[in-house]
This record gives sequence, C-alpha cells and structure tokens, in this order.
Amino acid sequence: MRLLSRTLLNLSVYSVIILILVTPVFYRIINRIIWDEVDENLFLQKNEIQIRINRLKPDTDLLGWQSLDSNIKIEPISTTFFRDSLFTHQQYNSVTGETEPYRVLITSVIFQNKPYLLTARVSLLEQEDLIKALAVTQSIALVLLLAGMLVINWRNSSALWKPFYKTLDSLQKFELEKAKPLSFTQSKIKEFNDLNKAIAQLTARDHQVYRNQKEFTENASHEIQTPLAIVQSKMEMLMQTNLTKEQAGLMEEMMIALARLSRLNKGLLLLIKIDSLPFLEREKVNLKEFLEKLILVYQAEANQKTISFQVSLQHQEIFFNPLLLDILFSNLLSNAIRHTSPGNIISIFSSLQQITISNPGEALPFDPEKIFNRFQKGSSKSGAGIGLAIVKRIAETTGIFVQYEFYNHTHFFSIFFEKNRLSH
Repeated sequence: MRLLSRTLLNLSVYSVIILILVTPVFYRIINRIIWDEVDENLFLQKNEIQIRINRLKPDTDLLGWQSLDSNIKIEPISTTFFRDSLFTHQQYNSVTGETEPYRVLITSVIFQNKPYLLTARVSLLEQEDLIKALAVTQSIALVLLLAGMLVINWRNSSALWKPFYKTLDSLQKFELEKAKPLSFTQSKIKEFNDLNKAIAQLTARDHQVYRNQKEFTENASHEIQTPLAIVQSKMEMLMQTNLTKEQAGLMEEMMIALARLSRLNKGLLLLIKIDSLPFLEREKVNLKEFLEKLILVYQAEANQKTISFQVSLQHQEIFFNPLLLDILFSNLLSNAIRHTSPGNIISIFSSLQQITISNPGEALPFDPEKIFNRFQKGSSKSGAGIGLAIVKRIAETTGIFVQYEFYNHTHFFSIFFEKNRLSH
C-alpha cells in the first residue's frame, strides 16, 4: 500500500468514526434542548391555566371547560400534595388518526380551594421532524467537510510527495552497470533534498567501486589468459614426449583442470563484456535456421554420449545481436548435453515468442531458484559453473525472459522473446 493511500485510509477511518460518534451525540443534544424548551412551555402553560382558573366564576363547570382543549385534562383528586411529573409517551391523536409522541406534564392546580389533577401534553411530532432535519443536515455537512478535507489532503499530499516518487522512480530504473550516478533536481522540501543528496552520493560511490572492480577483473582475466595458453601449449608438447603410463594419466588430469580453468576465465571475461554487447548492432535473425545450424555444431558432442536431438521449430525471425544469441543457446545446449544421461533425447521446440530446450534428468540437489547463480552446479563436475549465469545475464541485459522448470523427471529451459523483437 502506498504511503499516501495509507495516510488517507487512516484519515478516512478516523473521519468515519467521528461521524458515527458525533451524529447520535448531536441528535441527543438537540433532542434534549427541544425537550427542555417543551418542558418550560408546559410549566408556563400550567401557570397560565392556574391564572385562568382563578378568574372563573364559582359556579363554572371546570370539567366541562377542559373539553375546549384536547391536550388538557383536569380531574379532581383527594390529596393536596402532588409531585410534578414529566415524561414522553406515545398516544393516539384523534385528529391525525395516528399514534404520536407526546411530552406530558402531570401536575396539580387549585380551584375553589380544591385540588385538581392537571394533565397537559404537547405533541413532539414537529419537534422530532425538526430534530431529524437538523441531524440529517448536520450529517451531510459533516460528510462534505470530511470529504473535502480528504480531497484537499490527497491533492496537497500528492504534490508534497511528488519529489519522493520521482526519486523512487529513478532508483527503480537505476542499473549500476549501465547508468551514470544519479542526479536529482532541487526540491522545495529540505528532507527530500537531503535524501536525494545521500542517494546521489551513495550511487556515485557504488558506481565508482563497480567500475574499479570491472576494470580489475577484466585486466586480470586478460593477463591470466596468456600464461594459461602458454602452460597449455607446453603441456601439450610435454605429452608428446616419452612418458610413463602414470605420468600420462597425471598429465591428462592436469590438462582437464587447465581446460576448465581456461573456460572459467573466458566465462568471467564474457560476463564483464556482456554489459556493453547490447549496444552492438542488432540484426534480423531467422531463429529456425540459426538453431538448426547451432545444433549441427553440437551434434558430434551429443553423438559421443549417444544423445539424439528431437527438433520442432517454427519459422520466426527476431531482431537480436547474433553473438549474444549464439552464446545464449550454446550455453543452454552445452548444459543440456552435459546433464543428460547417454542414450536419452534432448527436445528443442518453439512456439510464438518462445523457445524451450528440455532434457531428462534427476532433480536438482539444490534450490531451483539458485540454478542461475554463478558456480551453482549439479551432479556434473565438467562444467565451469557459470554457463547458466551467463544465460541469465544475457536475458537481463537484452530484455528477454528465461525460465526454468522441472517436472516428470525432465528439465525445461524456456526463452521468451519480447513482441517488439519478433518479425513475422
């Protein structure tokens, strides 16, 4: 979840909680205010009734007089002491024909020195409508206020965090082996300027360290290759002399180790050079013809192990660097032959945008996710351990995708080409 989204989510949750809590509290406060006003009016009405009763003539029928107002009821009582009572009650309204809420006051009045029970009521229907209208209005206003606050905060935060997302985008696109050290434009926010400055310094140091290591490795590989070639040449000359059987065996083991060391040195040198190879000119390559020719190159090596190829390739053309393509599939074919038992079949088939090379074999003795790591080898000891690392590096550098799978006792290496590299 984005930082801005997280902030807005927290504000939204807080706003909803406030809305849920404030609305009923506001409703109760308004309701209490109106009830207090109604109660005050009821007591004023009681006082007014008492004054009007005092003005009545002695022979007036008090019980008949009350019939003029249906909301007032007067009846005689025996006690002179009566405590006032206020409550809300649902009663039937004969005028509207509906049950309505009423605020009721039960108290006492004196007429002709005799106590009477006075029951006065006021309908709360209009007040309830008013309360609901106020509550709805307040809720709408609160929702609009919170929504406006979220929108304003989102817009302000988006503008505020824009330099951060630019920095993040630059970091995501940054590749140490290709790009120059990062540089950023000035921001109005001091913290972002400090962050950009620290990142720029860090990438500059890393880039310089990488260049130094690359130059050292390249120079070392070049320097090592010459004495390796001399040693190999001298050993070949030595093997042509009269050697005992034991000496010849030792020389053969040394030649095998020397050949592996030479391949390893060339492989490391190739890994360094791959970074600049993508800038070489790309050509239109007929993938079917290219692979058929390459398979012929490895046919002799496969025949030595009585391994056969099963080929099913579709005609398709790609725009690619021929040298990189040769290195890519040469390593995959060499790896397949090396790890296939004698008498088995290596399958090579293609579909649109995909080439798959499969060979039977046992499961890997390590995590399959590490298969493209350098010096990660299976049961075979003849390889240098960097062939698949070179395949992965070519894929990363050229924008293609390489995938490894194992099922039904078979290894599958698939190469997926981008659409813009295909030509139909």
